[in-house]
Amino acid sequence: NPDQHASDGLSERSKAVSEQLLNRQRLFQRTRRVLQDAEHTAIVFVMTPERLPIQETERAMKALRAEHLPIGGIFVNRVLPEDADGAFLAKRRVQEAAYLEEIDKTFAQHELVRLPLLSEDPQGLAALSSFSSLLSSALGTKE
Repeated sequence: NPDQHASDGLSERSKAVSEQLLNRQRLFQRTRRVLQDAEHTAIVFVMTPERLPIQETERAMKALRAEHLPIGGIFVNRVLPEDADGAFLAKRRVQEAAYLEEIDKTFAQHELVRLPLLSEDPQGLAALSSFSSLLSSALGTKE
């Protein structure tokens, strides 16, 4: 009957639960619309130039594309600096170069930003400020 509400005949507790579920459904629908709006939302990945992160990122991006979620770009973090020295690092750099090439091919349609491996993890305001400058420079933006 079109004049009858779906919660007619339910107890007050059941009506309250039903209303709560409807509110959550509306929230999820609004959230999905925001997440799918490429004008306002983009998902950015951070990965390292290693086999497993490449595979995980590719799998995650495929799942997000299937849900029509916009992907903004990829930060490739902990890239060995060109001036790192020693035989170990030289070998590591060769392997990393192969992974970076794979990243470039696999994710060519997305903006890629390479961030160097730092000698220390950024901790504290000064280190975070320095990292922020590095990030701004990599993105070609002004602080």
